[in-house]
Amino acid sequence: DTQLEGASGKINDALVNGNPNEVVKAVETLTGVSIDYYMMTTFTSFESLVDGLGGAVVDVPLKITTDDPSTGRDVTVNSGENQLLNGSQTLVLARARKEYVDDQDALRQVNVRNIEISLIEKVMASPYDANEALSYLEAHTTTNMDHSLIASLVVDYIAHRDEVVLYSCTGPYKGSVNAEGIWVVPEDKETWSKIMEAVDSGEDPSGIVSAPSFPSAS
Repeated sequence: DTQLEGASGKINDALVNGNPNEVVKAVETLTGVSIDYYMMTTFTSFESLVDGLGGAVVDVPLKITTDDPSTGRDVTVNSGENQLLNGSQTLVLARARKEYVDDQDALRQVNVRNIEISLIEKVMASPYDANEALSYLEAHTTTNMDHSLIASLVVDYIAHRDEVVLYSCTGPYKGSVNAEGIWVVPEDKETWSKIMEAVDSGEDPSGIVSAPSFPSAS
């Protein structure tokens, strides 16, 4: 929902023409970080990637029922902790936002980050499946990173998995309706600068912006 200074739309408009390099430019502007690589997937490919990796284990804060864009059929994911979700269920959780009254996109992003962490931890915990994981990644994503480099990074992470610490944080997400009647979050360069300073120094950035809270399950 973030609107960069001088832009007419939101940051996600950068992908309207399907060019990931435009997304890279937008995120570089937002965070002040130079980005060398991108990795992009589609809804269908995301489902296949998650299924190939054996699913994702995540907490589901609320019962969600929404359509799977791959099939057009409704999929229901029940609330609960440490649930093993298949690709379709994981995509439903990643897309869900209407279930949350306030801070909808910020809460959706919390779920997305939890999914990403789950998949990273799964690959690190299964060193003998690394080659298979790499093949799934190559089949279901588009990237400008050489696959031999990806493989070396995966091997390095697995070899040092006991030393890996994963941090996850929320960026500025408070917004309002603009003159065009669209809900937007104004660009906050100062806060993003603080977040990236923490990241660059290897510190936990999660305390800089208080994460939104999920509503209680009914």
